[in-house]
Order: sequence, then C-alpha cells, then structure tokens
Amino acid sequence: MAQPATHVLGDPLVFEVLDVPIAYVPTDDLISRIVAAALDREGLSVYMPNAHTLNLAKVDAAYGDVLRRGDIVVNDGVGVRIAARLAGVTELDNQNGTDLFPAVLEAGAPHGLRVFWLGGVEG
Repeated sequence: MAQPATHVLGDPLVFEVLDVPIAYVPTDDLISRIVAAALDREGLSVYMPNAHTLNLAKVDAAYGDVLRRGDIVVNDGVGVRIAARLAGVTELDNQNGTDLFPAVLEAGAPHGLRVFWLGGVEG
C-alpha cells in the first residue's frame, strides 16, 4: 500500500508503493537531470515501475532491491498515480518510457549526445 509522501533531505517529494520509494520529479526536470548526467558522463539509474512491476518487486526481493537502489525512480501508469493520490500526492506526471525516451533524445540531440541500447530480444 502507499505510504504518506515526504520530502527527503530537500529532494523531490517521495512516496512509497509496496516498499519502493517513488519520486515526484516534474517531467521537464527529469529530462534535464538525465541529459545533464549524460553530458557529465555520470552514471544515472532511472527506473519507471508500473503497478505490475511493483507487484513483482514485492515478491522478488532481488528485483525490489534493484528498484530501491535506483538514483531516480518515477511512476509509470495509472496504478501508481492512484497509489500516489492515496499518499497525498495530487500532481504527478505519468513518466512512461515511450513518452520519456523520445523527449530525452530530443533534449540531448543539440549537445551531440548519442544513445546505445542494451538488452531486449531481437526483433
């Protein structure tokens, strides 16, 4: 279940869903953080769990640990938005990968950032 939202050491608003902390970071700020990390050649793990993957993380401890160690964990989907409302977060962008990745590529293009895709099945 969702835990009440809190601010953590001046960081964005954070709430927990099934023991995974989810940050509210406005989409434009998230894109800027990702591009800045790439320009600075800093590693940055950004995860976008949805309700299904959060349920998987609850029963798969190793996967839950990966999500909890993420640098930035934001929501993907209506189920997480509902949990956010239960935690008192009323404004929350839906930050799914199909919307976020093109925006990051567009923001990074003027800086000459290149992308390398790793993983997935062929096709």
